[in-house]
Amino acid sequence: MSGGGREKPDASLNASLGTLNPHHILMNSRSPLQLASLVLAFFVFISTGAAKEWQTFSPAGGGFSIELPDTPSKSDTSDSTILGSINEKLATSRYESDTYSVEYQQLPDAAVVLGGKSEIFDDAKRRLLENAGSSETSWTTTSIDGHPAKVLEYSGNGTKGKAMFILVGNTFYVLDARGADLSGADMEKFFDSFQLN
Repeated sequence: MSGGGREKPDASLNASLGTLNPHHILMNSRSPLQLASLVLAFFVFISTGAAKEWQTFSPAGGGFSIELPDTPSKSDTSDSTILGSINEKLATSRYESDTYSVEYQQLPDAAVVLGGKSEIFDDAKRRLLENAGSSETSWTTTSIDGHPAKVLEYSGNGTKGKAMFILVGNTFYVLDARGADLSGADMEKFFDSFQLN
């Protein structure tokens, strides 16, 4: 271009980069639709990136596998009782305000024989409700692969939750999911994924 003015941008370059040029988008008659599409794509990308990455947790010697929304933190404690020593293993996975946990322990023979299954389940329910600061909303009997089990639903202090207690021989499992806005689909995924090995 003569007269010392700026040269016009190459037409082919504008054609190939037009959709990426902010001025082009704003001046285009379809820009509101394009902008809406870009905003929608952005939020879809953000929500996808923040999705739970469920993974299988199957500890050595635990006798089970289960799906958790994140890598769990683990603890291992032992308690001495008049009926014998009890070793408790706990794995806890958190996602936003929700907590998913699985506890498993080997009960002494005397606890199963003398205490009885009913006492074991009732005591575990009482301890869980005390820990959660919640009240029972339902308490039902079921079975897992032929083994006695109980399902507890509870709420309180702005939290709702569901727990499952399973007795397999002398091994006692407690699955628990709780949160202020606990997703029903996520909760069912957690419980349905539990498998005995």
